[in-house]
Amino acid sequence: MKWRNYIYDYCRMIERLDRNVGRLLRAIRDRGDDTILLFTSDHGDGVGRHSRISKWHPYDESVKVPFIAYGPTFGIRQDVIDTTHLVSGVDIMATVCDYVGIAPPSECRGLSLRPLLEGRRTDWRDNLFIELKETGRVVRSQRYKYVMNYKGIPQNGRAFVNENYLTMDGKPTLFLPEDRQQLQRGERVMLFDMLNDPWETHNHAAEANCRDILAEHEAMLATTESRLIPGREFTRN
Repeated sequence: MKWRNYIYDYCRMIERLDRNVGRLLRAIRDRGDDTILLFTSDHGDGVGRHSRISKWHPYDESVKVPFIAYGPTFGIRQDVIDTTHLVSGVDIMATVCDYVGIAPPSECRGLSLRPLLEGRRTDWRDNLFIELKETGRVVRSQRYKYVMNYKGIPQNGRAFVNENYLTMDGKPTLFLPEDRQQLQRGERVMLFDMLNDPWETHNHAAEANCRDILAEHEAMLATTESRLIPGREFTRN
C-alpha cells in the first residue's frame, strides 16, 4: 500500500503540473507575442522501478527528464515528440542564447536545440554524458547505456563532500581531467542494450561478445572527461 500511495501521489503531482503548464500555454497563445516556453526538470523519479524512488541511480526513470518547448512565432514545431536525439540540460543555455541572438559563454558545453526544435537539422551528437553524485558516470549512445563509478574521494576533514569539488581557496577541484587515471574505479560496471532491453533488466558488461562495445563507450567517457572544466569556489555575496 505504501508503494501504491507513493505512485498515486506522484501521478497527482504530474496532473497538477500538466494543468498549470496548460495555463501558461493559453496565456502565451492569448498574448500572441514572441514568448518562448521551455519546460524541463533537474531529474526524474524512480517511481518504484528497480525498487527505487527519487534520483541518484542510472536508470532511465531517474536520469531522463521532460523537455517541452513552445514558441510558434519562432517556427518551433508543434505536436512533435522527438525520441531519437540525445539532448541534455547543458543544452538549455546554448538554446536560450541562440534565440536571444547572443553567443553562449566560452565555458558552455551544450548545443543549441533550435535547429532540432524547428526541424532544420538531423545530424546530432552520438553520445551523452551523465554524472551521478560527483563520482558516478553514465554514457548513453543511441543504442547502449554504459555505467561505472569512481570510489569516493576522502573528505580530508572537510564538512561537506561538495567542498572536495569547489575548493575554498579557489584552486581547481580534486577531480581534474588529467587525474582520471589516478582515481580508483568501482568494481561494478553495467552495459544495457536500450533497444532490446528498455527496462534495463540485463547487464551485458561481463559478456565476451560485448567487449568492443564496452571499450567504445569507455573511450567516449574518456573523451568527455578530458573536456571537463574544474570547478572553482563561488560566493553570492
